[in-house]
Amino acid sequence: WVFTPQTDGTTLVESTIHADPNGAIPPWIVNMLISESPFKSFTKLKALVEADDFIDREVPFLAAN
Repeated sequence: WVFTPQTDGTTLVESTIHADPNGAIPPWIVNMLISESPFKSFTKLKALVEADDFIDREVPFLAAN
C-alpha cells in the first residue's frame, strides 16, 4: 500500500500484490482472487476511512525511502 497526497486534497492509493500460487490450484480460482481481491480491499478501506472514527483525523505522511 502506498498513499500519496495529491495537490487537490485527495489521496492516491496504490496497492501491489505479488503471488506465486505454486501447486495444483485451478487457474479459475487464481483468476478470481486476482480480479476480486483488490476491489474488495479498496471497498473495505473506503468504508473504514469514512467511519466516524476517522472523521477530521489527520495522519502524517512519511516519505518513501
